[in-house]
Amino acid sequence: YQNHSVWLKGYSAAGTAALCAAAADNNIDGIAIGGCIGLTKETLLARGTTGYNDIPNLHAWMDQDTIISLVSPRPCIIVAGLKDHIWPYKFAIKALKLPKIIYNLDKFESNLVLIKAKEGHTYYPNLMWPLINKYLYKKI
Repeated sequence: YQNHSVWLKGYSAAGTAALCAAAADNNIDGIAIGGCIGLTKETLLARGTTGYNDIPNLHAWMDQDTIISLVSPRPCIIVAGLKDHIWPYKFAIKALKLPKIIYNLDKFESNLVLIKAKEGHTYYPNLMWPLINKYLYKKI
């Protein structure tokens, strides 16, 4: 490869892990995640369980909007399904309000991408990979 970028890709719990890793480690050049974005009160806590995402007291300090903001200015591609029963597209829109401000301040607003998928909680490689490839094979 001409480009030796380190990207993380994940869906559902693996998407959450990729997001948290990128927020904590600037050596990660970009992420592409799906089925994992929304504010906790409207998603996991509304279900009565947080499962894999249960980090004691994390939500007293931050939610996904803050965590996504920590990825800026690096690329953050998010796929959300309209019919996702856990992480629907409409909640991803809300979770991106703060990150959009941060990406704009960093002058990299085009690096924060939300892709709307038509179905539910599933992996959408046909939506995700073309955009990943654009970042990997050209300088943005």
